[in-house]
Amino acid sequence: SLLLRLVSTASATSLEDWRAIAREKGTELRAPDFPTISQAMTRTMDEALATANVELSEIANVSTPTFSNTFAALDYTRWKAQCVANTAALIAQVSDKAELRAAAQQAQEKFQAWNVSVDYRADVYHALKNLKIERNTGFQPVRQAGFQPKVEVEDRKLLEDTLRDFHRAGLDVSPAKRLEIEQLRKDLASTTAKFDDNINAAQAPLTFTRAELQGLSE
Repeated sequence: SLLLRLVSTASATSLEDWRAIAREKGTELRAPDFPTISQAMTRTMDEALATANVELSEIANVSTPTFSNTFAALDYTRWKAQCVANTAALIAQVSDKAELRAAAQQAQEKFQAWNVSVDYRADVYHALKNLKIERNTGFQPVRQAGFQPKVEVEDRKLLEDTLRDFHRAGLDVSPAKRLEIEQLRKDLASTTAKFDDNINAAQAPLTFTRAELQGLSE
């Protein structure tokens, strides 16, 4: 993993050293931004999803498709949006501001609906399937896709899993059936988010006997 590769580098003695090493590995090391007001939370998520949608369209319309600008680009786009969603999830649970918690919960619901919708971007799926790649003995990817020679094991895994997930989402069924599946998944995501919110907001008391609390401080 990237973390293990970074840890194995003994030359780092400061945060800037770690960031420089991360850049050499093709990634970025930084602390997440935590919005402190509800408007900022909403804006952060909206901007993240808007940027992601632009990147999805670029993937779908790439003129010279490669593994890097299709499969890897899709994975990176979804990861960046997921990072913002992770921040919102933490704020929704720990912030002492009710308005900010509510905005963070709404941001999570937006992300979850968007995340489901990505699985139904037929244009992106077609771009992935149409990538001209060669098969290699010893590895049997899903459906008609193969993989590029000399790609890393992780890349082969990403390729196979990505195509599999699109297929399982229903991209190969009729458009009408696909819309039905997508809506069901969005409804499930929304219900799950509301369930989590109810758990976070629960204030039901818990009663313990003194014996059950044995070992805890007064």
